[in-house]
Amino acid sequence: MINGSRIVAGVLTLGVLSWSWCSGANPVPPVKPILEIPSFGVLKSPTAAEVKAQADAWAKTRPPLSAEQQKAMDALWAGADSYSDKLAQTFALLDPEAATILNQAKESVFEAPQEIPALLKDASKPMFFRANLAVTYSRILSQNKVYELALDTLKLFRPEQVADPSSYLFHRAVAEYSLMMKKEAD
Repeated sequence: MINGSRIVAGVLTLGVLSWSWCSGANPVPPVKPILEIPSFGVLKSPTAAEVKAQADAWAKTRPPLSAEQQKAMDALWAGADSYSDKLAQTFALLDPEAATILNQAKESVFEAPQEIPALLKDASKPMFFRANLAVTYSRILSQNKVYELALDTLKLFRPEQVADPSSYLFHRAVAEYSLMMKKEAD
């Protein structure tokens, strides 16, 4: 049989606990508005218009474009390629040294480059130009299994500095994974 005093004690305890909960003795913490989005650790890709504006600003630092170059650049940006591809083609179109670097990377199937191109380390060149060229250069090297140089090139920059952070992070992770750098790849 159940002892009557235990029942009374249980009912009183339940009553006290429910009274303290209902009376507001333990207030519920305020709920944050849904509009607050954490900014730490969030990467936001620029829009197509922002990338195009940056590319146009970089092109204005170069010698004036010929009518042919302007027409080629307009056609290039009207296409459906990714930001990285459009930027790489723009850089190759307007900067012969960038075109040379990208061609050397494409030929890395036959002979891998041994060091990072000086153009990518040249602080006198705009960061926008160097960082985005480095992503394309590293992507080509990764596709040709030249992971060491691809990783070293990407380490010169941060994902926030490029037009396509997802491409940067993907190719960096591929290089780290392929080089058995498990800690860095995670």
